[in-house]
Amino acid sequence: MSKVQQIRLIRNQEIDYNKWDECINKSLSGKLYARSWFLDLVAEGWEALVYEDYKFIMPLPVKSKWGIRYVSQPAYCQQAGIYPTPDIEIQKQFAAQLKQEFRLINYQINVENDVVAFEGFQKTEKINYILHLNNSYENIFSNYLKHTKRNLKSCQRFNVSVIKGLLHHEYLKEKELIAGPSYKKSEYTVLNRLMAQSIAKGKGVIYAAFTGENNLCAAAFYVFDGDRIYYLNSFSNEQGKKNMATYAIMDHVINEYSENDLILDFEGSVIESIAWFFRSFGPLAEKYFYIYSNRLPVVRMFMK
Repeated sequence: MSKVQQIRLIRNQEIDYNKWDECINKSLSGKLYARSWFLDLVAEGWEALVYEDYKFIMPLPVKSKWGIRYVSQPAYCQQAGIYPTPDIEIQKQFAAQLKQEFRLINYQINVENDVVAFEGFQKTEKINYILHLNNSYENIFSNYLKHTKRNLKSCQRFNVSVIKGLLHHEYLKEKELIAGPSYKKSEYTVLNRLMAQSIAKGKGVIYAAFTGENNLCAAAFYVFDGDRIYYLNSFSNEQGKKNMATYAIMDHVINEYSENDLILDFEGSVIESIAWFFRSFGPLAEKYFYIYSNRLPVVRMFMK
């Protein structure tokens, strides 16, 4: 059997979850986005390309509209791609099989994958930010930008306090009030499920900031997986913005988990102000890629 034939598309109901998770455990790159439990929450009905007997796997968030099946990167799932990363030739075979199976693909591969393997795709470079926490808090703090240190002093001046363990329904209620109609109902539903399940599994944590008058002004949702802490979602109301409360939350988490073999994964952002916020804590930048292919006979703008 040729190597190309060893890659097959598997529908969701046929996936062996035990073999899948065992394969993901062997991967060096961030694993959260490819965990079966996580995919079930953010990409219901997901499918996969599988090499041999789960030696290499590629999760595919598949959707269907008007009879057309297509791949579309879901919210809260920054990177997908091939796990663990094989040699370049096998990556090319995955890319070719992906294109053969689907005519429309909006997808993000992970940082360990080689974008060169994805021939014939449009490619856009993206940046993720990570901060290694295996150092003293003092040393990590010394690499903060000056304006971040100033903002943290402002937090102290405004008596901002940070607590761990805000209830997720309280978080979502405030998030919905702040975001309003701009926050898609589908994303709200997924975030609700993701928070409830990850907290129940002991992996999700919400940190909240309060004003000196004990009013909730900002919060952030983190998920722990392996050696990584993922910053998945946050909000800040007008008081929080004035008090620079999001800086207090991030600094609190860094302080709490410093001197541990952990990586804080900021996830990056295409919004420059958010990316600047991440960079202000002195993280490392890493590249990953968005890939796109549209071979539909008529361009359809309904898929994003």
